[in-house]
Amino acid sequence: MGDAMTDFYRGKTALVTGASSGIGRALAIELGRLGARCILAARRRDRLESIAEALKQAGATEPLVTVVDLLDASARQAWIAKLQNGPTDLDLLINNAGTGMNRRFLDSEPSRLDDLLSLDLEVPLELTRAFAPAMVCRGFGGVLNVASIAAFIATPFHAHYSATKAALLHWSEALTAELASSGVRVTALCPGVTDTEFFEAGDYAMKSLIYRMPRATPESVARAGLDALARGRARVIPGWNNRALLALTKILPTSWVTAGAGRAMSTD
Repeated sequence: MGDAMTDFYRGKTALVTGASSGIGRALAIELGRLGARCILAARRRDRLESIAEALKQAGATEPLVTVVDLLDASARQAWIAKLQNGPTDLDLLINNAGTGMNRRFLDSEPSRLDDLLSLDLEVPLELTRAFAPAMVCRGFGGVLNVASIAAFIATPFHAHYSATKAALLHWSEALTAELASSGVRVTALCPGVTDTEFFEAGDYAMKSLIYRMPRATPESVARAGLDALARGRARVIPGWNNRALLALTKILPTSWVTAGAGRAMSTD
């Protein structure tokens, strides 16, 4: 698949949201290695410029750094319009930006719940609606939606996050079917626990079980996602352990699975 994967990405332009760290950074680096030109999007300019320099040093096509707060609706819409009116067609959309929160739903600040819903679900839908029609018109494109293994499991203390990721997964798979004959591929990437800053940003206390679980590397997750998109797969779950866990959840009673997920996330 190596050559076919390189052929799929070489010379393409890819927008990567949440590119400043973690899976987003790994996706940008891997896309550059495969010959794509990246448009990097995040809030932290210094991080983006560091990644851009790393890509250039590795011989990748010079990326475009765009600083945007995706939670600022007016700034986001202006940024989208600028990209739509730019000189380069967007071939690939990597919906990676997201956030999490590890606490009881009723103890969560409404503003943070709103931000999570917006960043994890509404922004990917908005960006796809903005950029995918042009891909369809050209008969080629790809959309990679970074969901989560939590999309498959109702997760206490993580309720809002798992709900948004479930919605993202179902929307992504529905879009896969809608665009099946268009030349535009859509893939949902559903990683398990990954070694990123997500835990620090999401209030994951060190005493919760999930904080101490083995973590995949962002690089392995990124490669799995990009490979699946190039193959035209509707979803990918990196890691045999995650696939085994989900297989087990189909056998056990739902109440057991939910309770187990709650124990993993609980900080009590």
